[in-house]
Amino acid sequence: MIWPTLARAELTLLLRSPLALANAVLLPIGSGVGWMLLARDSPAGLDADAIAMQVLLLLGFTLYVGAVTMLAGRRQERVLKRLRESALTSVGAWAGLLLPLVVLGLVQTVLMVAVTLAAGVDPPGRWWPLIAAVALGIVLAGAFAVVTSVVTPAPELAQLTTVPVFLALFGGGVWVLKGGAWAFLLPGGAVTELVRLAWQADARWFDGWRDVVVMTVSIGAAGLLAGRYFRWDPRTS
Repeated sequence: MIWPTLARAELTLLLRSPLALANAVLLPIGSGVGWMLLARDSPAGLDADAIAMQVLLLLGFTLYVGAVTMLAGRRQERVLKRLRESALTSVGAWAGLLLPLVVLGLVQTVLMVAVTLAAGVDPPGRWWPLIAAVALGIVLAGAFAVVTSVVTPAPELAQLTTVPVFLALFGGGVWVLKGGAWAFLLPGGAVTELVRLAWQADARWFDGWRDVVVMTVSIGAAGLLAGRYFRWDPRTS
């Protein structure tokens, strides 16, 4: 298989770039720790809501913004064009390019959740909603990154083109915390509701189905858009 080789090459490039590594590690972890400290000093204290927002921050910064920046850069360097001309399928090329960021985001999420639990949050009563939120969130952030890269002509512009989706992701989580009844319709809201569900002792086994449906439909829609509009060649104008 070719895509694992591509993933190893991308990982090597990430490790060799201090700036890229700092953006992929320091900013997300710093944001997650900052949110934990704010939650600890708030009247509510540390709870499942703090972990939900940490998950959203890591998904947004490490995977979504990082992937959009990387894809725009690889397109500009004509790497995507060469991949298109290889034996790799579109999905294989995306998988190879995104896998290092996926692994990094997953490791960061596990570490951040572990640190927050060690800081005083009780372990979840059931783990499957938390695992589902992280797993589906990773796929969703990656799919959104591929779509957003279509309108990102250069990596320097990723900080602008990622704002709408990042706000929808993070804003959906905040909307849930504020008690928004329809917040689950936003991907960030669905992620937050699933994370919270892991700590709800009175939840029923089928609670969370609508969040899984929303995220699955969003992933499917993003996949269709990516397959139709993704650009492999650099912009000429």
